[in-house]
Amino acid sequence: MAGELLTAGKSWRIETAAAWHDRVLLALDTLEQQINARYFGPAGDPSIRRYLRYHRTAITLLSDRMFTFLQDDIAGPTATLLKDVLQHLETAISNLGHRYPDASGSTIPATAYYRHTVLDDFQRKSALILSIFADDQTRELWTAIGYSLEELLQPSSGIRYDHAELGRISKFAELIVREAGLPTFDAHRLFRLAYMENLNTSKVAVWYQEQFLHEISRLSAAALESRFLREERRLLLHGVAPKTAFDPRRESLSDQLPAWLQKLRKQQVTDSDKTTGIARLSLELSVAQLGLFLRLCYLTGCFHEHNISALLRFVSRHFISKKQDHISLKSLAKAFYNAELSTAASNRAWLQRMIDRINQKYFPK
Repeated sequence: MAGELLTAGKSWRIETAAAWHDRVLLALDTLEQQINARYFGPAGDPSIRRYLRYHRTAITLLSDRMFTFLQDDIAGPTATLLKDVLQHLETAISNLGHRYPDASGSTIPATAYYRHTVLDDFQRKSALILSIFADDQTRELWTAIGYSLEELLQPSSGIRYDHAELGRISKFAELIVREAGLPTFDAHRLFRLAYMENLNTSKVAVWYQEQFLHEISRLSAAALESRFLREERRLLLHGVAPKTAFDPRRESLSDQLPAWLQKLRKQQVTDSDKTTGIARLSLELSVAQLGLFLRLCYLTGCFHEHNISALLRFVSRHFISKKQDHISLKSLAKAFYNAELSTAASNRAWLQRMIDRINQKYFPK
């Protein structure tokens, strides 16, 4: 059956997919009976381990190949049927894995079906929703969430999701789109949804950090302590279920943000005991150029500091741009993540001049 699928290519039609779907369900029943009778038992341990690992690899390859054939029908009935086939295969192999603990684990990575259906649908609806939001905070957080979903579902992310986890991402996207239609919807409600669902990407964390820093920058020293206490209580009240992070490579938001608040709170207390005068170095760069340079340095490993928020905060405190005496964290964060083509061109010219100087000084012809 796998051979038939992989050689059929673009000739697949809804009738063919339906027939193949029925054949798979029948074959799975027979397969389970055979495996139960033949492999499970003391003598079958090495065999079942190899067997399940082999099928996990095969299903992953089938998943990817199926959807390369379905670019024109990615949301149509053929794709839906084939997705159901993958779901049945996943369930069957997972059930066997549960009976044999060493064979547990996800089988299917983020497929083209979810990348197309979830991201395309979300981006299509976002265009309308962003035109409705009146405040910048909500617009910026919505955009950060969109970038986060795109980043998590890209094949290059290296994250392997099973269908249940992919379904959770899809439901989260549907949830915030539905909530956006409510009259009480705002940035705080949107963040609460992202926090409780544990959308623990760097973009969401940076948005929260920048908004909080912007808020406390206008508070007196006397009001800071109570504001920190309120915020810590607020995060604790928005409970996050354990082991539900969207990005398994990063800490849960319920660990990241309270720890960041405590660190910031200690820093604010220390800073309040010092003089507020800070000598700032003037740069012949715009905020947009500076943000792109910082991102290039960050991506190429120039900084030991991996906390982007801390890095941006340091630069905004100690540098002055070409046109502004004060670099706001908000504008610097925007420049860090979103550079226009003209900015990239001007930065490339700066870098080329640096290379020319190096060549003249150290590598003369």
